[in-house]
Amino acid sequence: MEAKRNYFSRFFFLSNEDLIEILGDSQKPKSIQKHLKKCFEGINKVVFKAAVRDARHLVRDQKEEEITHIVSKELEKVELKTYIQPYEYDGKVEEWLYELELSMKESIQKIIVEGLKDYPTAAIEEAADHLSQSTSHLYNERIRWLRSWPSQVILVVSSIVWTRQVEQSLSNNQMLVKLYQQSQAQLNQVVNMVREKMPDLLRLTLSSLIV
Repeated sequence: MEAKRNYFSRFFFLSNEDLIEILGDSQKPKSIQKHLKKCFEGINKVVFKAAVRDARHLVRDQKEEEITHIVSKELEKVELKTYIQPYEYDGKVEEWLYELELSMKESIQKIIVEGLKDYPTAAIEEAADHLSQSTSHLYNERIRWLRSWPSQVILVVSSIVWTRQVEQSLSNNQMLVKLYQQSQAQLNQVVNMVREKMPDLLRLTLSSLIV
């Protein structure tokens, strides 16, 4: 068991009993689902789908299934950049879980970059005025953006954009004032959204933005 833990360090989070159970089910990747949340804080389960060898050939054999998405306990789903085929590892569960960890990191990084590119921005001098008007394009684009991306993307990208704008404004007191007004307008927008009917996960994400 020590060798398995050294290969996949997240096994150190598990008791010996849990690890023995995982190794005993190593030929049954789907049986390991219930242990994933003990290894990965953000993964509650994964999605298995039949592998597609080409556009006309959908593999039906269960042993050809691959892991295509990770799913949080809040049922937020993220597609993996690289699909994992656990049945190809001949029961070496620590190896495909390690590959799952790498793909998870790559996938989150990928969608954060995409979310950053999609983030609606405007000049700091103008943003506060636009964000205070519910009919403005920027106001509605920000709402679209907040509703379109996973929670982690929203929180990370918002922090990146805010940090960039602070750096740009530090040498100009007038811009700092405008940035404060923009931040206040963004906060008011999120508060107004939270008061509306929305999915629980989005409400939780927006509440984190407010705090």
